[in-house]
Amino acid sequence: MSSRGRLILGIVLGSLFVATTSVVAYTAASFHLTGTIAVEVMERDGNHISLKLPAAVVPVVLSLVPDKCLREAAREMQPWWPAARAAIQEIVNLPETTFVEVEGDDEHVRVGIRDGHFFVMVDSEDESIHISFPTGILKSVLKKLEGVNPELQTAHPRTLHSSYHNDPSI
Repeated sequence: MSSRGRLILGIVLGSLFVATTSVVAYTAASFHLTGTIAVEVMERDGNHISLKLPAAVVPVVLSLVPDKCLREAAREMQPWWPAARAAIQEIVNLPETTFVEVEGDDEHVRVGIRDGHFFVMVDSEDESIHISFPTGILKSVLKKLEGVNPELQTAHPRTLHSSYHNDPSI
């Protein structure tokens, strides 16, 4: 092989190395900076499913959902929107806490926040299910729904009450 051929081969291989390294570094940074969505199902018979994704996929996935579907979801949620917005704004700022813990004869359920992640844990005789995601995802979903339905951005807390009581003085 001529020296010119070796030079071209070196440039091509070097470019491939840099591109591959960049993709790996971006993926690692994405997991680190945006957090991880984790779903883990462990059945007592030995089956085990574990899925971990960077939270950065949420805006991408939301962009794939047709606006018509998002508008419908936003429309159905409109009466509760002010309460949902207030709850999300508070949840993302909460320290580690457990919202709900229920212990029965054959199962234990916990819902809360730990290390900036919203979590749901269900442990029963048959299986153990753990789901967690960064609380910041809630803001991404909120922003996307408000983007397809601008009326939600200006929804006032009275909307929640007046839609049920039809009393403007509430």
